[in-house]
Amino acid sequence: MTEAVFQPVENETHASEARYAIEQALLSAGSLELWIDDQYVCALSRAASEFSVEWGKLIFSWWDETHSQNWRVMNYALTAGEVRLRATRGWGHALTTVVLRDQTAWQAAQAERNAPLKVKRQSYAEALPLWLTKHFPAARIERVMSGKRRQRHWAIGYVKVRMRIGAENVLAIGVSADEEQTVIDSVVAAGLVWLSESNGVRQSVDRAQRLIFFVPEIRAATILERLTFLTAKHSEARIECFTVNQATGELTPVTIATQPELLSAQSPALQWPQSVELTVPQSDWIERIVSLAPEVIELRAATTRQGSARLLWHGLEFARVQPNGRAEFGIAGLADFERQHLTEMNFAALQELVAELAEQRCAKPTDRRHPLYGLRPEAWLESCLRRDITALNGVIDTALDERFVYSQIPAWQAESRSVLDLLTVTRTGRLAIIEIKESEDGQLPLQGLDYWWRIEQARLRGELAQHGLFPDLELADQSPLLLLVAPRLRFHRSFVGVARCLSPDIEAFRIGINTNWRERIRVYSYDCAQTIKLDYETEETNEEAGE
Repeated sequence: MTEAVFQPVENETHASEARYAIEQALLSAGSLELWIDDQYVCALSRAASEFSVEWGKLIFSWWDETHSQNWRVMNYALTAGEVRLRATRGWGHALTTVVLRDQTAWQAAQAERNAPLKVKRQSYAEALPLWLTKHFPAARIERVMSGKRRQRHWAIGYVKVRMRIGAENVLAIGVSADEEQTVIDSVVAAGLVWLSESNGVRQSVDRAQRLIFFVPEIRAATILERLTFLTAKHSEARIECFTVNQATGELTPVTIATQPELLSAQSPALQWPQSVELTVPQSDWIERIVSLAPEVIELRAATTRQGSARLLWHGLEFARVQPNGRAEFGIAGLADFERQHLTEMNFAALQELVAELAEQRCAKPTDRRHPLYGLRPEAWLESCLRRDITALNGVIDTALDERFVYSQIPAWQAESRSVLDLLTVTRTGRLAIIEIKESEDGQLPLQGLDYWWRIEQARLRGELAQHGLFPDLELADQSPLLLLVAPRLRFHRSFVGVARCLSPDIEAFRIGINTNWRERIRVYSYDCAQTIKLDYETEETNEEAGE
């Protein structure tokens, strides 16, 4: 069930549109309940209330035998079974919430809201085609596919509709507001892969000319950000997006921002890495812990708590020192290594933990099934690259500068907070963003894109120098490189279909490394992400060569 999205009523045009929308929403309602600031007031018949436009303002009036009130509507929202108003009375400026509720419809909506997710998905799958035919009267629905089972490239939760509008073949893919945010955001990858596969196996007359996303109206910001930097021109198609009000079935086209518009827009600030020397107080514990294995133990400033120091073994935190000098050790999530306060009495236990880390969290452990070996492999890989960023040299025209490697920079997407793996720079001063995956993840190109445009925005605004990054280095006036790194056999099979849609303005590379990277990182393959050929294209090329 979608949340209430309030629309402003700021002029006569808004007022007229609002009056029409509200009256349409109330057409099928019987008696209404009037609620003011969450307090029930009375049952209200349609004959005892009205909406009018007066002097460019939207006025809601109601009356009964003992009361008569006029409210100026400043905002309104339509949800299932309710019309919600933010309104003022008289000369007052304080906003009051006024609700007109169709109790029968509202209770049905509440029951749907509390229904199992499986039921909600089925309801959405049945409703989306109806909304499409209502919005596109000329549309002919050819096929509807819902995620009743997990498909090759897209998770349960998406509804795909193939339809024809006029002379164009259209692929429509929608996701319900009832899904988790990660599922909603992932609809972009699912749609791009569907378009790639669909157009790749069809004759030109049957290929889709449009890919349209239908997304929840108040949870679509990350999707719209991503669409700014995506293109389907190589598939001879264009990408569009509509927001969906699931309460009313209204579909609203969205104008996708241009790159300059998005890069110049206001966005949440990044939290930049702190210097350990500046943020962590002097502590004997830090020196003693690091001395146990100085060649392996890393010391990093915590990103979530100012002044804390994290001590890591190949990317796995095993100890932490707080701003007040208090230290803890242990492995989060492992009962055998529960966190405990570090004292002289149990320092030997910490030494035993470090010894076990040395034995099991290494390239050749005595037991590859040991939890210390298997925990946080991505962080381990990131740690290896951070120590030897030059292992990626040769992929791009100029070498990476090992003096400047920043890790775990928090970045804010529209609906969530995420972390950038590595930020570095080439010897010629060009920024390079390194996004790392140790296991298959179909979102790799899009997650890299999220970080790319945030860092590019920060570069254009001069924020890197303001926060003391890359001291005494003049950064090149170029957008960052985007390096997408994973073991060569661990790229998700959907990678190519998504990566080829990245804007040509983004210089992105797919870098495949050796699977035994724990011993030493070696680059086995690298490609420009946007020009990698799909399997069927490779087959066609081979056939042509054979002829």
